[in-house]
Amino acid sequence: MNNMNSQTLKKLPPPADRQGEDATLHQSTTVKTSSSDIPFVPMPDSPLPKPASTEEQIQQAAAFLRQMFHPDEWFELTPAVLGRDDKLRPRRNKKNIVQLELSDFTEIADNFRKFVKGATNGMYVSLNPCRSRDELPAASVRDADIVDFRNALVECDDIPMEEQLNRLCGLRLPVRCVVWSGGKSCHIVVAIDAGPDQKLYKKRVKVLYEYLKDMGFPADPTCKNASRLTRLPGAMRGKEVQYLLYNAFGYSSWDDFEKAQGTEAPKPDSTVRRLSYSFDIETNELIESYGSPFPLSRGGIPSGFNQCFFAAYVLRNRALLHDQATGWHEYQPTTGLWERLPDTRMQCVIATDILKFLRDNGCDELEAKRTAKLLQDILTLMNGLADDPVPFRHQKRKLIHVGNGMVEFTETGEVELKPFSPDYRSRNRIAINYDPKAECPRFLNRLLAPAMTGDDIDCLQLYFGQCLLGVNHSQMFLMLTGTAGGGKSTLVNIIEGIIGRQNCTELRLEHMVNRFEMNRLIGKTLLTAKDVPSYFMNNKGAQKLKALTGKDTLTTEAKGSNEAVDIVGEFNVIITSNSDLQINVDADNEAWRRRMLWIRYECPPVAERIDAFDELLLREEGAGILNWGIEGARRLLKNKGLIQRSANHSLRVDELLQESDSVAAFIDTCVVRATGESVTSEALYTAYLNFCRAQDWEPKEERRARRGFRSVINAKFQIPYRHDISSGNGYVRRGYVGIKIRS
Repeated sequence: MNNMNSQTLKKLPPPADRQGEDATLHQSTTVKTSSSDIPFVPMPDSPLPKPASTEEQIQQAAAFLRQMFHPDEWFELTPAVLGRDDKLRPRRNKKNIVQLELSDFTEIADNFRKFVKGATNGMYVSLNPCRSRDELPAASVRDADIVDFRNALVECDDIPMEEQLNRLCGLRLPVRCVVWSGGKSCHIVVAIDAGPDQKLYKKRVKVLYEYLKDMGFPADPTCKNASRLTRLPGAMRGKEVQYLLYNAFGYSSWDDFEKAQGTEAPKPDSTVRRLSYSFDIETNELIESYGSPFPLSRGGIPSGFNQCFFAAYVLRNRALLHDQATGWHEYQPTTGLWERLPDTRMQCVIATDILKFLRDNGCDELEAKRTAKLLQDILTLMNGLADDPVPFRHQKRKLIHVGNGMVEFTETGEVELKPFSPDYRSRNRIAINYDPKAECPRFLNRLLAPAMTGDDIDCLQLYFGQCLLGVNHSQMFLMLTGTAGGGKSTLVNIIEGIIGRQNCTELRLEHMVNRFEMNRLIGKTLLTAKDVPSYFMNNKGAQKLKALTGKDTLTTEAKGSNEAVDIVGEFNVIITSNSDLQINVDADNEAWRRRMLWIRYECPPVAERIDAFDELLLREEGAGILNWGIEGARRLLKNKGLIQRSANHSLRVDELLQESDSVAAFIDTCVVRATGESVTSEALYTAYLNFCRAQDWEPKEERRARRGFRSVINAKFQIPYRHDISSGNGYVRRGYVGIKIRS
């Protein structure tokens, strides 16, 4: 090969005949068209035969070069080599620039034979002549180095080669030759005849590719440049031979082609395949509303996608709902669930449905045009076509979605298991099957009975039933506090295991002041906060807990989105802690009192611990625990969503609220109105400390307590905070006039 590069290729004689048939050239007949005097050579009915020997390969390569280049012209002739990315590419450098001379072929036939045979991965050759090796300014040939803009390359990998040739037959192009690449496409060399004018070349190539697009021929747009290489016929590409399929046919020049366009432009019905559609009634209705599925080229070939049609087609083809808060959902008949589909999954759904439509209607050539941008554009249109922005507001609220059906509660209080249906609009499923005979003795006797009273167990059953329903009918949250190691976390793990972790998420009150935090809660039914510190509910975010459980409408937004979404605060909430919780009451005791359920674990820790007890109970008694919760849901609905607390339970809540608002409790209990009396802030705080010790409460630090004194005293007695209270020793202190500490 190096020897070959150091010499010039000499112009070759025509190949020898094989069995009386020309091995490389067609004997095509030139005809005059009926409407003008422009000569036109029809495309031969059959391609040239494949070279049967090495000599015929060399003869074909010689004939091709003689047809493409004039004597003494320089061009690029280079083998394909394996690149760093393990792909075969032409080796482009100055050494591969060669010249065709008028000399006897036999002088360099041996070298040429070795050159063609040695390039086992295929060989490339220039489309157009270029500068000589010495005149080349860069390391390889660029468009600016072309000296005669003679030819352009047309290649298409999107349709089978047989289809490529069928379509080429009717295009009536000025074809110089057609070469099989040895792969999956043919290289069509088209006459451009722009001479040294690069601008004219670009203009004509643009016209060529627009014409091909109009005629439905999906040409690769990356092949337009003049310095492009094409496959050299006669060279080996692995086990296949790159060879000439056709020599020149069509119009003899670009000028003739352009002249013929005005009077002899191809007629679609007679030149290229035209689709005949036969759609069902529903698809025809979509076409009536949204137009044809494809814009058609001048040749009657689909050239793209009608995005509006396919957006409506996918919506018609599948059971899909779009919710402004949670996005797209598709109904799954085997589970009865409206499963959420992220945008990436939706794009795959759209791509699959389009592919089926294309194959059903014989439009395989468009498969490769299902780009990510197209799929995203169709998805955007689908968002606009969705007729109900909040479809799940119609979800039935008095049922439980279990593994084997839908548990419904009748007006008479009966429990019925019904089959799945999309009409339930359910997005949250419990994977455990409903078995009305299943029981849970270890759950009741080993986990609950040792830890809480009968009233508390009854209260827990109602709240657990509410968690199964997925809606906070009672507008309450549950707190489990007390003994460390008493089984609180095990209980919550079991409740989450029954509900399904996919339906639960962590409650982070300290982050509730963040504008994006509530977006995490969308689509969940149970919020849990486990083993929290005593001050967990003593922050600004704690106020959101009332809204999250009280059916308030809340506005949230997601990062990266400008759209605000409204959600309804009907979440079930369970909080566990080893300590009694301090609540940021904020002078709203009554609202907190209505919301709170509080079960205290006052028993000693379990003496005999069972490793992974929650997993054991879920595995062995899951169906029974589900039954116990379903009974709680039945009782809750029968009581119209109310959870009645016992007297002890209510007293416990009142005491917690008083301790949480110990300053207000102290003022209510120990401070009275007294005309002519006064009290300093120091005296008030001392009395407050004594009051908290007597109640076994944790007092607030002095600064916070004094701020509390000021607001509570002003609200209760309408007495302002003063700086002129006499201390009896000639000094003045801060305090209040008109009240005194009860003795």
